[in-house]
Amino acid sequence: MFKPIANPYIVGNPIKTAEMFFGRQDDFDFIKRKLQAGDKSYIIVLCGERRSGKTSILFQILSGRLGDDFVPILVDMQTMAGLKNEREFFEKFAQETLKYINQKIDINDFFKSQDSSFKAFAAFLEEIHKRNKGKHILFLIDEYELIEAKINEGSLNENFIPFLAGLLEGEQLISFIFTGSTKLEERKAKMWQILFAKSLFRNVSYLSRDDTLRLIQEPVKEYIEFDVVVLNIIYRLTSGQPFYTQVVCQNIVDYVNQKKQTNIQEEDLDIIVSEILENPLPQMIYFWNSQSDDRKLVLSLMAELLEEPNAWINAEQIISESKKRKFGLDLDVKSINMTLEGLFHSQHLGKSQVGYKFQMDLFRRWIKRDHAIWRVMKEVSSLGMASSIEKQVFNSSDSDPANNRKMFIYAFFTFLVVVSAGWYIFSSGEEKGKTIAEKPAEQVKEEIAQPDKKQENPIPAIENDAQKKLVEEKKEKPVETRSSSEESKKAEENKKKTVAQATPQPKETKPAAPKMDPAIVSNAESAKAQMNEQKSNAERLDAKNQATTIYRAALTKEQSADSLFDAALYPEAGASYNQAGALYARAIEEISKKANAEKNSAEQSQRNMLTAKNKLNMQQKKMPAFASGESAEEQGNRNFSSNNFAIAVNNYKTAQKDFEQALQQYETNKNSITTIINGYLDGIQNESIIQMKKYHGNFTKDLENDWQKYFKAVDGINVTRSVKMLDFDDQTAKASVDVQLSFAGSQNSPVNSWQFSLTKNSAGWIITGISEGN
Repeated sequence: MFKPIANPYIVGNPIKTAEMFFGRQDDFDFIKRKLQAGDKSYIIVLCGERRSGKTSILFQILSGRLGDDFVPILVDMQTMAGLKNEREFFEKFAQETLKYINQKIDINDFFKSQDSSFKAFAAFLEEIHKRNKGKHILFLIDEYELIEAKINEGSLNENFIPFLAGLLEGEQLISFIFTGSTKLEERKAKMWQILFAKSLFRNVSYLSRDDTLRLIQEPVKEYIEFDVVVLNIIYRLTSGQPFYTQVVCQNIVDYVNQKKQTNIQEEDLDIIVSEILENPLPQMIYFWNSQSDDRKLVLSLMAELLEEPNAWINAEQIISESKKRKFGLDLDVKSINMTLEGLFHSQHLGKSQVGYKFQMDLFRRWIKRDHAIWRVMKEVSSLGMASSIEKQVFNSSDSDPANNRKMFIYAFFTFLVVVSAGWYIFSSGEEKGKTIAEKPAEQVKEEIAQPDKKQENPIPAIENDAQKKLVEEKKEKPVETRSSSEESKKAEENKKKTVAQATPQPKETKPAAPKMDPAIVSNAESAKAQMNEQKSNAERLDAKNQATTIYRAALTKEQSADSLFDAALYPEAGASYNQAGALYARAIEEISKKANAEKNSAEQSQRNMLTAKNKLNMQQKKMPAFASGESAEEQGNRNFSSNNFAIAVNNYKTAQKDFEQALQQYETNKNSITTIINGYLDGIQNESIIQMKKYHGNFTKDLENDWQKYFKAVDGINVTRSVKMLDFDDQTAKASVDVQLSFAGSQNSPVNSWQFSLTKNSAGWIITGISEGN
């Protein structure tokens, strides 16, 4: 019977546990090597695209990945939002520091005694360093670019950067690890220059193939079997990008739970990927919207022209293929190459000697589906596509002959009109001391195209010119045709047509946009605010992972509403915001139902665990499994209090197993100890020194001689024994045994109390000493 799989993959949030974190060992080695190189302090900048795993690296360092020589302190710059001045900033910084060092320090003592926030924070850091002497204080700053933003907005003094530089030059071992999307050297602000000499750059990119395959398989190795072809396709889809690899894997788990199967074939993966493409993630949409026009064009062209996941293409091939397919683009090799190189350096494209390809094939497939070249050509207005398409149509050598004739007639007639108008303007004199011949051609065209400018009306001159032309034609024609009334009418029509075509037409004025009723706009904004409240509540309940399908649908509807709002379609936007809000509310409802079921399950698991625990006596609680059980029970109680009921269930079940294991350990040890003692006493009864030595680890030569004398003196030994007391843990034991030695001829032998001492080694229990007492 199929058992649903708990989805272990994490999408959207940093990886905080070691179990779901794979790879990056070379990054940790680099950081540790640099920071342990003598008594130096550094700023190490981890740079990479969004969702590349930078913050997850910080959480692994926070968990002690670098070892005990470091005191890592995480400062999330997002928590600094809303701070109004540098004192609030430094106080918050100090509060974040105290969260991780588990030391009681009153930060008010520092800020009250100093007239400068910088001095107060420096004194605070000195105290931290004193209390952690010999260790390297390591501040982990996520999204360091927000420091620059706070300086620019005036809530943080610009001397903060030199202050950091001073800390790095001081005697204290204090270093910083920044995460961001750019190197310090690439920041435009000059404020960072002082840190250049002390900063090291580390690019956080894609996982290796081996680490990617581990991420795919290990979390679900007991539940899902992957075909080798499927593994190869997944790696090509994501190229080891951690976020998108987790996205694919999370969808795989959802799929197998829905289909109730335990293996994934290529056709299954096709269905899963199609679902992702049909419902693109907000991160994918953000990526596309953040690209420049030329990048959008090149990416769309590549997606259109590359038919295979591993196909390559270069700039020359892009241009030649575009011409063959008549996209109507006037492309330049140099510009295309520059764009390709930019996309390569931003890690969106791979590069080889033969050209470029998509780093992640998932994006090739998505861009081809949602951002086809014809659609992008319409969207991108700054590329002059209309003129380039018109140019290609005019220059096309294989176009239809009928169209060629139409184009020729159109061009010729336009030429006549422009020449007629130009002749008149030329003859009209000068403007501001310049003749028409001296004016730029652009100015002449502008004057023709804009009749509302103050100038003489050219219509009378054009009419006179047309009249003269008709008179000359009549003179040249034979007498019999000059009197024809039909030709006079025709001439008059030609005159009117010439005048109409040569007359500059006024530009059409677009009607003013109707004023929008403020109430309609307010309704849309109110719907958006209500939706954001529902969304915030849903995200607090981790709707991304707890109600994934509904949450994704809500995000899609929200993005649609934003587009409608930006287009000033307020009624439609308000309706979409209401729909998105309803979806977020559904996600909350689904999570609540799930939480209630999980809570009931957790409570039952807790009762079962306590039943197993209460069966144990004080002796049995000395077993090592009991300590493990109490630890798991404590974790379960914490998770239960935090409403993490599903995790609490696992904790309680683990604790129950540990308590049951403690009982088994007790019984096993008790039986082993009893067997050892009885084996030794049986050796006495059998008068076997060899057997006695087997169970006694400290059987000395003197002890052996004493027993040899005893065995010679008596016959028919019988040993009666009774264990009166047995006290042990998993390593040592003490036993009190009443022993009566009887032999032939003896009557009423005394009963002696023998005290056995035992220890446990790799081979098992063994006697280490025996003392006698009445």
